[in-house]
Amino acid sequence: MTDWSEIERELEELLAEAGYELVDLQRSTGRSAYLTLFADRLDEPGTIGVEDCATLSRLVGRYLDQVDPFRGAYRLQVSSPGVDRPLRTRPHFERAMGQVVRVRRESAAGARTFQGRLVAVDEAGVRL
Repeated sequence: MTDWSEIERELEELLAEAGYELVDLQRSTGRSAYLTLFADRLDEPGTIGVEDCATLSRLVGRYLDQVDPFRGAYRLQVSSPGVDRPLRTRPHFERAMGQVVRVRRESAAGARTFQGRLVAVDEAGVRL
């Protein structure tokens, strides 16, 4: 069985060594297997271009060919995170300080979505 958390960690390292950040990863291992990576430049966030994506596609493709997580054919796509980039890590939230964001909170009572200007980020969470 494929350890996707290990593959994601290795992809984060691979991209970081090349000067990029792995912002998000989406995958399907079913009949139409695919892996979509959302990446950005570490030196100038928000400036990733088509050539960067092509470079990363070749780099990640070589890695995936070695570890063969899909055990067969798959589709690889590398993209910029776009304007509505997901905020998954503390540095993502810190870069979004002062911007209007949507935060989804899940609990036993259900999920709620909040929208507002991000005013604080700390160990306890975020404040809008």
